[in-house]
Amino acid sequence: MEKRLDAEKDNGDTQLTEAFIKYNKVEWKSAETRKQLLIQVIEPNPNDSHAYNNLGNRLQSGEKVTLRIGGRELTFTKKELYQEAIKLDNNCALAYNNLGLELQAKEKVTLTIGGQKELFTKDELLQLAKGFTASKAQTQKMKHVRFHLQ
Repeated sequence: MEKRLDAEKDNGDTQLTEAFIKYNKVEWKSAETRKQLLIQVIEPNPNDSHAYNNLGNRLQSGEKVTLRIGGRELTFTKKELYQEAIKLDNNCALAYNNLGLELQAKEKVTLTIGGQKELFTKDELLQLAKGFTASKAQTQKMKHVRFHLQ
């Protein structure tokens, strides 16, 4: 589900490609290095929803990260990174799930989906994530069935 760049199909954004290649080769125990590499992915390409989601996964609760985007410095919390991932891709099931897991039981969050702001509870976010996952699994299953029927 994670978006990956193919080094052989570099579209001229060598810095972005190199950052993704480094990110995928770094050992898991080097969390700080992974954070820095994700920042290197996001700053030149601020429309990558998966990078925001993955960076959110690297932050501790209460931790913030500052990104330089479009000549401005923007600071994000863990929850705000997940919200940005959803804003960029409203089908990013992992971001819905991760944001839902971060919310307290009665806490609500406002998300911008399709240009409209909507209020969601923890349970609603987790249900949405399950729905996206089930929908994707059903689509894969149907592709598999169609392949065998032909």
